[in-house]
Formats: sequence, C-alpha cells, structure tokens
Amino acid sequence: MFSVPRCVLFCVLLVGALGTVDQANAQAVPSKALSSTHIFPAGAQRGTDVSVRIGAECSPPGTNFSMTGEGLATTSVLTEELLPLGEPSPRRLPTLTAISYPREWDGNISIAEDAPLGPVYWRLNSAFGGTTSRPFIVGDLPELIETESNSTVQTAEPITLPVTINGQVSGERDADYFRFHLNAGEFVVCEVMAGRIASPLDPLVELLDGDGSPLAARQIYVGSDPVLTYRAEADGEYLLRVANVTFHGSPAHVYRVDVTNQPRIHFAVPTGGQAGTTREVELNLLAGTETHVVRRKIDFPEQPGEFVYRDTELNSSVLLVADDSPNSAEIEPNDDLPSAMLVTLPQTVTGRFLSASDEDWFRFVVQKDNQLQITCQAFPPGTAAMPNVTVTDDEGKTLANAQSVTSESGICRILWTAPISGRFYVRIRDLRKGSRGGSDFLYRLSVVPAKSDFTLKLGSDNISVVQGSKSKVDVSVERLGGFNGSIDLAFEGLPDGCTITSAQIPAGANSVTAELAVTEDVPVSSTPVRLTGRAEIDGHMLERVARGRHLGVDSEGVSIAWPTVEQLHLTVLHKPLFRLVCSEAYHYGHRGTVFPYPMEVERLDGFDGKIIVQRADRQNSDMDGIQIWNAVIPSGSSTVDVPIYMPESMHINVQPQSQLYSQAFAHFKDKHGQDQSILVVAEKRNMMRTLPPVVKLQAVDQQVSAECGGTVKCRLHLERTSNFPGPMEVELLEPTDGFTTEPFKIPGGESDVQVEIRVPTKLEPGALIPLVFRARGDLDERVEVITEASVAVRVE
Repeated sequence: MFSVPRCVLFCVLLVGALGTVDQANAQAVPSKALSSTHIFPAGAQRGTDVSVRIGAECSPPGTNFSMTGEGLATTSVLTEELLPLGEPSPRRLPTLTAISYPREWDGNISIAEDAPLGPVYWRLNSAFGGTTSRPFIVGDLPELIETESNSTVQTAEPITLPVTINGQVSGERDADYFRFHLNAGEFVVCEVMAGRIASPLDPLVELLDGDGSPLAARQIYVGSDPVLTYRAEADGEYLLRVANVTFHGSPAHVYRVDVTNQPRIHFAVPTGGQAGTTREVELNLLAGTETHVVRRKIDFPEQPGEFVYRDTELNSSVLLVADDSPNSAEIEPNDDLPSAMLVTLPQTVTGRFLSASDEDWFRFVVQKDNQLQITCQAFPPGTAAMPNVTVTDDEGKTLANAQSVTSESGICRILWTAPISGRFYVRIRDLRKGSRGGSDFLYRLSVVPAKSDFTLKLGSDNISVVQGSKSKVDVSVERLGGFNGSIDLAFEGLPDGCTITSAQIPAGANSVTAELAVTEDVPVSSTPVRLTGRAEIDGHMLERVARGRHLGVDSEGVSIAWPTVEQLHLTVLHKPLFRLVCSEAYHYGHRGTVFPYPMEVERLDGFDGKIIVQRADRQNSDMDGIQIWNAVIPSGSSTVDVPIYMPESMHINVQPQSQLYSQAFAHFKDKHGQDQSILVVAEKRNMMRTLPPVVKLQAVDQQVSAECGGTVKCRLHLERTSNFPGPMEVELLEPTDGFTTEPFKIPGGESDVQVEIRVPTKLEPGALIPLVFRARGDLDERVEVITEASVAVRVE
C-alpha cells in the first residue's frame, strides 16, 4: 500500500481550512477569435458528393459554413462534432508552449459535373465571428482518402494511377505510405499540395522501391510544395512516402497529391502574349527525370491580366499573362553589354538564367525625357529565380537598380526617365549568381512607357464588426507609373446601417485605415461586398477593385491560381450576451480525480438562456492529458462547477501548475428572429495544482492467454491509501468490439477481484490485445475518483 506524504497531507488540510491560496496573475489566451484550421479532404473530384471534416477553433455548434464558387452545394450549418481520427502522437513531457485543440465538424459538399476546375473558397461565420477564406480544390482525377494505419512499408495503402490522394499527418511521427505499380519505362509525376492549401505541413516526400529504399527521383518545387518525377527502370511495385519535416502532426496537417502517368506542365516560354492575339508557346513538361517540350498555339484573352491556360490533351495547366505589349523570348548569347539583346519598346521578354554564371543584358533606344516603367519578376510565382535589375548607359554606368528580395511583392519596379536620347541597357542578374541556375529560373522583364495606375489590397478577405461599433479596415495601395494622386474608396453591397469613414487615400500615401461603422439594428450576417477605389488620372476616372488575401498562400507567396480574391465578406457580429469568469486562485486536486471547479457567468442585456461550458480550443500550455468536461448553466442560473478530470497518468514535477482555459457557448434567437450561436472564452484561467492519487487500479497478471470464442479471467487489485476506503464500480473500457463483460463492483474496504471476459470468435492467432479497465468511485460528495489498469490478452 502506498501513502500520501505527511507534508502533502498538511498542505491539503491547510487548503481545506483556509480555502484556495496563491493568487495568480491573469494571462490572456493567444486569441479569442473564431478561426478555421483545415478541411479534410481538401478537395474532391467534380461530379461527386463528399463528406468533409471541417476544422475550427472557437466555433460554437451552429456555426455557418459557406463556399464561393460555381456548381457547389454545401452543408450550411455545422451541428455535429466529430471524434478525432488518425495516428495518435506518442506521450511526451508537457511544455509551457501555447497549444491548440481544434474541433472537427461534419459537413458535406456536392460538386456538379461541369463545375470549373481549380480552387474555390470556404469560410465560417457565426454571431461570434467570421474567418478568412481557405481553398478547396475541385479536381478531375479519381480521389482517394487515406486509411490509417498506413504508416509503414508493410501497411502501405494500394493506389491505382491516376489518382489524387488526400491525407493527414495526424500525429507526431505519422507517415503515410502508398503502393503502386509501374512497368519499365513508365514514369510517375507526384505533385504535392500543402502550403498552397493553407496546411501547416512542411512535406517530406520520397519515392521508394518496393522494399522501401529511396529512388533517385527528380524533385522541383512550386513555392514550398514539392513535385517528384521518376521513370521506372524495371517492372514492379513502388512506394510514395509522405511525412512532415519537423515530425509534428495534427488534424490540420492535410495534403493532396496528384499521382499520374501524364506529363505535368512545368513552365511556358514565353510566359505571356499580347492581349487579343494568338501565338505559339513552348510548354516545358516534366516526364520522369527528363524535360520535354511541346508547342501550342494559344489564344490570349482580350482583357489584359493573368489567366490559367489548361491543356486538355495533357490534362495540365499553367499560369500565363495577357499583356498590353508584345511578348518575346530571350535570345542567347546576351551575357554582357556588347551582346545585349535588342528590345523594341514596348516589350515584355521571358528570360532564364540557364546556368549559375548566366546573366542577361537587353538594349533599347529611347528619347530624352521619356518615362519608362521597368518591371521584372520571377514567373510563374514560385519559380526559383530571384532577379535583380540594373539600368545602365552605353558605358555600363549604373543609372537605376532594384532587387526582388527587398520588394514586399517580390517584383522589381523601376520608374525611370531617360536623361538623354540614345541607347540604354537593362541587366538582369540572379541574386545567387555563381551558385544557382537552371532552365526553370524564369523571369518576366517588361519595358514599357510609364502609365499611371494603382492596385488596392487588404490583408484578409474578411471584415468583422460588432453591432453598434466600428471596425478598422487597413487598405494598402501600390502606385504605378508615377501616379501620386488621391484615391476615393467606396464599398458596394453594404447592408443598410453600415457606413465608411476615412474613405480616401491621400495623395502620396501608400495606405489608409478606414473605419466601417454599423448601427445596433444591423442584423447579424455575412454579406459579400466589394471595395473599389476611384482616382482621376490624365483627365479620366480610373476605378480599381480591392483584392483581399485568402489563407491558401504559402511561405513563398505562392498559391493555386491567385493569392487574393475580389469578393470580400462583411461579417456583422452580435453584441456579447455574457462573460465567463472564475477565480485564478490555485485549487488543489488529486491526480485520478474529477475536480469541480467553480465558474460563473455575468449575463448581459437580459440574456437568460442556457449556457454550456467546455474546454477552450486554445490553451497557454500543454494540458498533459487533463480534460475539461462539459457543464450546463441552466436558464436563470449564473454559476456552475465545471468537471476537470486530472488523469493519474499526468507527469509529476514537470509543470508547476496547470493553467487551463474554458470557453462557453449559447444558442439564441436575435431580435430579427434569426437563430444564432455565440461563444466566449473565459477571461481568467482555471488554476490547478495536483496531488498524488488516492487509489490505483492494478493488474495482478500483466498478460493472459485466451482462445477465440472462449473466456479469460483477469485478476485486478486496488492499491488504496487511507484517504479512500470506499467502493468502486469497474467496467471494461477498451476494446469496444467483441470483448464483453458485465460491469462489476469492488466493495468498500476490499481490494481484489477476478473478472471473466468473453473473447470474440474471430481474432488473429498470436495477436496481443490490450484490455483497459476503468474503476470509478467517490472521494466525497463533490469529487469523483477514476483509475485505470490494462491487461494484455494473447490470442492462442
């Protein structure tokens, strides 16, 4: 029998006499805002219905789910919370690092057969908040949702090409293996989507032979996402392995992999053409370890701008640009001033740094005082080039320069006026000249007469504002062609009762913080809006639409299609209906007990509905297995004891205390008759310090043998302290499929029991199956005791 040390018992008696002690300083959670974390699968084949798991934090039941795109129908309200799936992480020592525990909700998406391919965007909103959009990819390949466990070579999941794999690196050190067949000479292309679909996964992807040995596959990157290609040298089985570089994982670590035998368009030369024209373009294809080139005549849209060209024969796409100016491809050799390529203005040139020593020179003729806009950028976005631009005179003297890495957008822009009539030069050099180069180090150089223009951007496509209050909207402007005037801002589609102030970007300013105000009578809603800017340029009014950034943009600034969208959302939030508070004085509880932590709400504006308290989705530190169980505050009440279960398996002497956060939600009907859901996070922490267990359930026999369809006897023992002499109810907790017994009781004062377990009829001989027993009893009228033990059953 083990006992509680006398010094600890003294502390318990002191706490009982004096109440809780040791007041802690308040500390806010990282964020209290509603946010989305992921959707799984992160895409689907058009013409299908797919069940999805929608990940979110601070999302009450009843949160609205919506998607922007053609040919889509979705679940509109999230009501069913799902249990976690995937490989669990191994037990680790807890840390004091902030951690999140997102919830997953059940949803459904129906995709029409003629829905456009590519990204559509989804978001969440409730009376509590609205989220920035995330991408969901509509594809045309058959789709596979991984089945765990597939974390070893032996358990690799079979796939048939072509296919799009949807997976999750759910836990620490989770890895996913997929097995497929190739004939000698066949190639495979594996394109991973992780960063570009807003996943925190840093993908580690390998192609392996049938025994699990790495193959010498070619690997390139689209932004931070890898693309692997390989040509088989022999008939046989091959493996694809997907893991996380850092070995961490969570339900939010989702990915998609297109695995095909078809070439993938890597890039095009030139990367654009003049708007409204047809021209031949070279498409560079990835096929095995080689690059192939095919030529296509492409019709460029009448409207200038970026567009996605999709080759139906190759079933692959590439981003191109329709320009106001003619387009051409760089002609080598042009590595120095004397060999500079002649460019007739206006002109856009696609160039490449074909080797580490390559640099490109271009010459042009211009008249004195003519103003030029010189622009250079890596293209398509995510290509390896990091161009630097220098303008020189006929003798090589530097007149102007710009670097892509010092530009927020990664684009070199030089507004330059010719000092004299004559010949001038542009030199393009990669930042890493001397160490990096290759056929995919592409850039676009544009030398055109300066034309005044501007673009508007917002950091998010969502704007949230509480009824009866104001919200700040930060709008940035990129001025082009020397334009320096003022810009008038206006919202289109605002609900009645919404107004905007500070609605002008002053002359010369690059940003403004506008204020969006809503009255108390504006209903809770999520409304599509547009923000436009108008400015007078050369006697004409020019209008541009502001674009907001979505979350599907990786660390390199690369996305699938475009990193911003024109459609913004105004989310009007309900005023708070209650506050959730508690004392931050320390409470003491034994490991292996459920502690009733007192909490209360302050009801606001006459709200008297039911409130449910639960574990907060965001915590300041690892919870080390602690669970906060739901507690209901009924109508008319303001206090509740929230059950906090501190398992006996908590680590000892690692964290000085447990600083826990709770949150609470409520459903209500607003004054407009709309059903709403609202959530608040506790303003203070549940502060717990743990004491040793008062009782421990133990297995007398750590392992027993059993036959299929028979029974097996398990002997259990309660190791009691003097603090717990009472009875305990015992049940078989796991597994739930096949093994059965009736719940049984260990009377007060007794410690030993033998239980008979019925064994399933179909089990694999030699299997070792753990049985988990849970015992429950009462320490006193407020505190429940829980202890568990396991017995391993070997099947004969």
